[in-house]
Amino acid sequence: MKGRHGPLRGVAGMPALPNVAGIGLGNKEIGGRVTGTPSIVVLVTRKVPRETLRARHLVPGRLGGAITDVVEVGELRPLT
Repeated sequence: MKGRHGPLRGVAGMPALPNVAGIGLGNKEIGGRVTGTPSIVVLVTRKVPRETLRARHLVPGRLGGAITDVVEVGELRPLT
């Protein structure tokens, strides 16, 4: 992260959202196809319909000027 004025401004609070497993940088995908548009990728254990979430639990469409992409990854467990 580059601080309050960098492209990842606002990302620090994301892991506190329910269901968020991680955050990274990548290219936005729509319908399984990579668009080539750089985005902040928010990894969630399970995707749920937006209308079932409270407003404070939604991943914003943009963070610090960058587009977000929510990707379902399931439960993450450390390798042992």
